[in-house]
Amino acid sequence: MSLKALDTVFKIGKYILLTPETPTTKKPSLKKRFYALLLIIIYTITSSFCMFLQSAVFRHRSLMQNSLRVVVSMNSYFSAIFSLIRINSTTRSWYYMVKNLSQVSSSGTNCKCTFMAWFTVVLITRLYDTFVFMKMFGFRFLIYSVSDLVLFFRLIFSIITAITVLQMIQQCYHFQKKTLLTRIANSVDSDQVFETLAKLQPDFFCLQKAVSHFNDIFGWDILFYEFFVVCRTLVYIDDTVKMPEHLRKRQHIDVVLEISLKIVLMAFFWLLILHFTLVCDQVLKKYEEILNILLKIKFFLRKKVNKRRSRCLRRIEQSCPEFSAARFYCINRATLFSLLNAATTFLIVLLQFKVY
Repeated sequence: MSLKALDTVFKIGKYILLTPETPTTKKPSLKKRFYALLLIIIYTITSSFCMFLQSAVFRHRSLMQNSLRVVVSMNSYFSAIFSLIRINSTTRSWYYMVKNLSQVSSSGTNCKCTFMAWFTVVLITRLYDTFVFMKMFGFRFLIYSVSDLVLFFRLIFSIITAITVLQMIQQCYHFQKKTLLTRIANSVDSDQVFETLAKLQPDFFCLQKAVSHFNDIFGWDILFYEFFVVCRTLVYIDDTVKMPEHLRKRQHIDVVLEISLKIVLMAFFWLLILHFTLVCDQVLKKYEEILNILLKIKFFLRKKVNKRRSRCLRRIEQSCPEFSAARFYCINRATLFSLLNAATTFLIVLLQFKVY
């Protein structure tokens, strides 16, 4: 299939080591490893400095509120550090994932629009975020939050890239299903049907391997991002509900801007999870539809199925894609409700604590 949609991803991602320099890079160079070490040192120093500056604000909040904010900051920090530590394995996984996808037949639909659309939304929300908080706190906000802004961008960029790759995988499965139906409809006997299956079987195997490498690349970032969204949602709701009296007495426009910003950011975070989860679900749904076609073939042509043909059918059936967050849990439509349930449970507990 065409991989032009990933050109922009590689052009941007290589500067912050979220992607290799090119799709054909199998191993990071020594210079890239030193660059990764330099980024780890920079992120550690800036994160520690920002945390030290923010410690003055922590005295005005409860232990639970401070704990949530520290967890959010540490989550973003460790997501970036762990990504840099795994640069060898992720570079190798990128190489094999791109190689497997390039071997699969597809309609060639470009997914670049999805990446650019989400990337534009990220820039707009970040500019709005910066404008609102600079209006409230001045340039002090940039000094206090420069580390969080950079680490946030890394994590969001990784999730947007994951959605782009997912859509490419989904298109591949859709094309395999369409090809299977078309060729079966044009087949005049059982030999042609099983010949079609034999030709498509390597594509299903390549797609399964591509999904496995996809999990290796993005699994940890997905886990960190979903944890980030749940905690950040709790922070925003808690800030709004328990807003101190001196902040409520500000100008009405400032209060409205702050609350509207938090609503926009929460909507953006959850929409990104929703989009990612639904595309994963679409891939699994396409594969289930292909399995249903295979079941019908086995039923109607059961007398024509010999040992070799049975083995071909079994290999396709065993090439099931499975998406996971760092292999801790599988990602499907039910994941979204699990996250909402976790956020709701912690929110109920959090709102019981009084601000001292």
